[in-house]
Amino acid sequence: MITLEAIWTNDALHVWSLSDLSGDVGDVGVLLRNGPDAGGSSPRQIGSTIEQLRRSVGDSWDSLLASGASASSLNLLLPSSSSSRERSQATENGEGVATGEPLDTPRGSLTEFRINTLRFQPADAVDLLTAPSVAAVREVHLTPSFRYWSRVARLVLELLAKQRFLPAVHCAEAGEYYGLWRVAVDDHGTSDRLHALIVSMPPVCRSLAAEKGETQASDLLESFLWRSVDSLVRRCLDGDELAHAIQDQPVASLTAQTRWLQALVRRDASMTGSDTECAATQTAVAQWLNKLHPAVSERACRTCFQLHAPKARPDDAANENERHWRMTLHVQATGDLSFVVDAEQLSTDRLERPRILPRPFDHAAAQLRADVEHAARYFPPIERGASADGPVQFFLTTEEAYAFLRDVAPMLESEGYGVWLPSWWGEDRPRLRMRLDVRPLDEGDAAPSTAISLESFVAFDWHVALAGEDVSLEELSRLAHAKQSLVQLRGKWTE
Repeated sequence: MITLEAIWTNDALHVWSLSDLSGDVGDVGVLLRNGPDAGGSSPRQIGSTIEQLRRSVGDSWDSLLASGASASSLNLLLPSSSSSRERSQATENGEGVATGEPLDTPRGSLTEFRINTLRFQPADAVDLLTAPSVAAVREVHLTPSFRYWSRVARLVLELLAKQRFLPAVHCAEAGEYYGLWRVAVDDHGTSDRLHALIVSMPPVCRSLAAEKGETQASDLLESFLWRSVDSLVRRCLDGDELAHAIQDQPVASLTAQTRWLQALVRRDASMTGSDTECAATQTAVAQWLNKLHPAVSERACRTCFQLHAPKARPDDAANENERHWRMTLHVQATGDLSFVVDAEQLSTDRLERPRILPRPFDHAAAQLRADVEHAARYFPPIERGASADGPVQFFLTTEEAYAFLRDVAPMLESEGYGVWLPSWWGEDRPRLRMRLDVRPLDEGDAAPSTAISLESFVAFDWHVALAGEDVSLEELSRLAHAKQSLVQLRGKWTE
């Protein structure tokens, strides 16, 4: 009996086994119960040989598929104690696919092993995973990891049948440009299925011994979808006359857009031409595909403007930056309003691998700059935040801050932007009021007079009050000389 595991890494599917044809079927914890060789510093070589794997795959599916796979090996972090049996086992749902469990075994308690694998290219991997096995159940046991990737492969074929794929341009971290076919996740049903696949990935699928720590399930799933869809579409175009006509064109006479089309139909996905031409093509393609993107009201995130009142007094020279009104920019996830990222924290780094699943802040930096330019139509001072390096923050005068509070903020909110104002602006703001105190005159205070009048019996004291507190003549004089619509009195701002 042989148990077949599957793991996706480095743009290929690796099939491997920890038992030979005469061994007993068991899970990872049982098969590694003896642990590594004592005193060995390098990973212990375990598992079936390449010949055993190729023979098992050929007998169970197709000998051509088995012969087309290349011999390889992987270093995997696996439990080496039988006590981990219960953790490594996965339950199965109604479709017979492992739902998996979180990898709750600390990576420090796992042991690194070197295992022989058969490496399948993306298109061949889908063929293998979706083909019915002709082997008897007693001869080959498909583990939860193998059945998991079979489930993903079936989803790939379903998306292709529904034509849920689009041409795109991808710029890798090293600066190379590629023409790739990508999956179009444009409905909630597919998105929910992808998220369910992420949380149900068996732990062994993320057992690759990597220097940067544990591999994320979402990255593995997206890599499989990208590479398999791209490979299958290219294979379908092998016999297409139009694809051959594009491919046979001499590169020197082609426009940048046609060179992109060539990268979509050739086996080599890299785009030819200068970085400037490739970048311009990427922008043009992105604008073309943006027509398929959701409207502003359905965006995954929104731009937010936050106004901060000065913390220091205007005459406090020691705190220059705290004497001004300050506007900061942020991005907020529309699906979770508690998820907020400051503008200066938005990453504009290019990713080595394309992404498929929608993330709230994938294109937030570019969206933020566009929103700032749009908001500047209502309030020109916002243009100060549209710098080449990306908007972060800028300062306003008191009169500009007052205009923003009174007129601009309501308009931006009606446009769907987030507007965060000082808490006192939304409250019942205290206003300057006149207050009259009347008290009876003492006998010594009464002015001699022959006429009888009200002033002969009571004294009138006029006060200017703010929120019930008296304002002195000096404070009132300072407020009057400020000649501003917003003034600060005793640490509080008022209109």
